[in-house]
Amino acid sequence: MFKLLAGGLALALALAATVLAQASDPILPPLWTLTVGFASPESAYFDAESNRVFVSSINGQILEKDGNGYISQLTGTGTVVSEKWVTGLNAPKGLRSVRGMLWVADIDEVVGIDIDSGRISSRVKIEGAKFLNDLATAPDGTVYVSDSTALKIFEVKNGTASVFVEGGDVVEQPNGLLVEGNRLILGTVGPAPSGAGGGPGGAPAGGHLFSFDRKTKQRTQLTMQPVGGIDGIESDGKNGLLVTDVVGARLLHVGKSGDVKVLANTYEQLASSGANTFRNLLLFHNNLTAELFRKQWLDACPPKDQIEGLTLPDARGIKQAVSVPVICTGGFQTASVIRKAILDGDCDAVSMARPLVANNDLVKQFAAGKDRADKPCTYCNKCLVHVVEHPIGCYEESRYPSTDAMYQEIMSVFVPSAFS
Repeated sequence: MFKLLAGGLALALALAATVLAQASDPILPPLWTLTVGFASPESAYFDAESNRVFVSSINGQILEKDGNGYISQLTGTGTVVSEKWVTGLNAPKGLRSVRGMLWVADIDEVVGIDIDSGRISSRVKIEGAKFLNDLATAPDGTVYVSDSTALKIFEVKNGTASVFVEGGDVVEQPNGLLVEGNRLILGTVGPAPSGAGGGPGGAPAGGHLFSFDRKTKQRTQLTMQPVGGIDGIESDGKNGLLVTDVVGARLLHVGKSGDVKVLANTYEQLASSGANTFRNLLLFHNNLTAELFRKQWLDACPPKDQIEGLTLPDARGIKQAVSVPVICTGGFQTASVIRKAILDGDCDAVSMARPLVANNDLVKQFAAGKDRADKPCTYCNKCLVHVVEHPIGCYEESRYPSTDAMYQEIMSVFVPSAFS
């Protein structure tokens, strides 16, 4: 499921259908959160038959066959039953159960685990698979698995794999899957990257939500509204769907009519990192304390028009005291400011980080004679917040014509095709 949202939001999705079934208005309160015991958690799945939540941990690189991956088992109320219930996997991702078997997508194979014994009882190697991601199961035992790099959805029946649908113009960059009756629901991260077997460049920004008839394979788009980069999908029990947006770090509700509603935003990166994880989770999930923190952060920062070159006096002092070249950092994104700093002897060179995230062609713009980008970095630091677990990119929506345009630009880091 390409779970860059790992942790709190992923676990919330596993329980969301139960919450929504009890509420007339689809508002999702957090029931519980776990931030320890996992290593790069990718997917969380609630199995109603066993009343257990299963969590896949990659515990390494997402495409490395290192045997470090494992599955954790939790109770439905969030108590860890077994931190490493099943081990010996490589980079486990999507999870789904059927007929007492938990199926796991693991790079280029699907692995079947007997839930009662916790033993691996089946491994199906899928020829041509590159990056198996999410997984769905049908009542008859059929397993469907998406490949986000090969741009295919595979179907596994009785231990034999075949291609269900394929091609970037059909499945885009496929990710989340769910079987619901006679249809297979697909959520895409976005259009297939150009040159990766997909459609032409300039496709509409953001991912889409489709359904395929399991017999005829006819495709239907379920909503025309923006849904971001889709990751996990669950039924809400009311003919609607719960969807995680991997780029926007959101939990969405898609109604039967296609209306999209945001159920939760998450700053989960702060919950799974650092020393005060639980405090951070509470702080950033409460509107009042989140706004107070934001004000305190902004009050402590220098005015935006004073950030560029702020550290030049320090660089000058260091340069006078040493005989090696001095490189200065500090929000540099204006050619004339950089030129003056070097010519005045404040430093020998400058380094740039955030400005190049905002405008990765900034140096080329300088070479063409431009002094400053039309849409410069705002120094909002949202890129620093997201980079812990999300694709590197600029997350300042004010710099884009729309939210979907922002998603499209951020996901361009996977062009050419992700991890190919």
